[in-house]
Amino acid sequence: MNKTKLLLWAIERTSRSAEHRARRLRKLSNLIASETEDQIASNRKIPQRPGLSTVSVSADLPGTDDRHRTAVVMQGPVISRDDLTFKTLQLYRQSMPHAVLILSTWNDLPVENRKRIEQLGVRVVESVLPNHRGPQNVNLQIASTSRGIQEAHAMECRYVLKTRTDTWINQCDADQFCRNLIDRFPLTVPHGAGDNRQTARIVTLDFATRLYIPYHPSDIMMFGRTEDLLRYWTPDLFGPEWQYTYDDNFGHLAGQPLPETMMCEKFLRSQGVEPKGTIADWWNTLAERFIVVDRPMIDHRWLKEFTNSEEPPERVRDRSNMAVCHFTQWMQMHCGRAEPMAGLATLASQSLYAPLLGENDKPHAA
Repeated sequence: MNKTKLLLWAIERTSRSAEHRARRLRKLSNLIASETEDQIASNRKIPQRPGLSTVSVSADLPGTDDRHRTAVVMQGPVISRDDLTFKTLQLYRQSMPHAVLILSTWNDLPVENRKRIEQLGVRVVESVLPNHRGPQNVNLQIASTSRGIQEAHAMECRYVLKTRTDTWINQCDADQFCRNLIDRFPLTVPHGAGDNRQTARIVTLDFATRLYIPYHPSDIMMFGRTEDLLRYWTPDLFGPEWQYTYDDNFGHLAGQPLPETMMCEKFLRSQGVEPKGTIADWWNTLAERFIVVDRPMIDHRWLKEFTNSEEPPERVRDRSNMAVCHFTQWMQMHCGRAEPMAGLATLASQSLYAPLLGENDKPHAA
């Protein structure tokens, strides 16, 4: 038993009640935060389970209008822990009542589980696991996502909100929020010719949309026109020649076959655009083809955020070479007022999460 587990065991055994245990754990959390970060710890409670966090203020009924017909495609294996997948689908039936709900999972789903989910009015589609998983399981995500979006296309849904089975969105009307964004921020790049062109912007999350790793939008959640996401999520599967190896060096990571970059670059090439491989070109791509929203804007949660200790605190991460793009920064890019602080050549020799600015450095003027 390591020291951390021993400490938690001692707190568990010596606490007079569950409430007493919770108070002691909060004090311990505050103490750790004060020792490791120059900031005040917050005891804000974050629910670890799906549940409505707002009330709907929508006045229209998008499900009755074919122009607004939206599918929520939840892809991945069914999460049985705390009945997460089922409860999330229950939540979406409340929070996005007019959306078509599609669960795209694997063909090992027990019959009784499938029937229980279908009783919620959810369309369940199943796929066979790919023979080769690809770097960081990218082929699994491609297979299940594309199958779900294909079903949405067959059901004549105009928009798709792509999510994962290990995430949930607590905000009401998140589908309409994203749809309103792409209505208010129309695509500015030339549409080109033929059926292969991108028709609207793609909404993605700040989390994992890296500022300084080119063509690395978050793939945890996306919203867009069905035909655009179908094109984005139906590339050829990646073969065994694509291998990913971890290293605590920024240049090494940026040169790896990262699922997010491989998918984005393939999509751009499908639009007749050859990525230039620079941070400036990546920011221009974000400004022209995407919209980045912050997770709190839709109250987005991820199961791993409660157990993942790999990412440093946001205050450290977002001043480092692994900074993510927030809505405020995306808006600067959209308005043409953003400039990278460093290029890839400068960052290549740094360790991951190295600070972008030294103590006496100043950011570029916007």
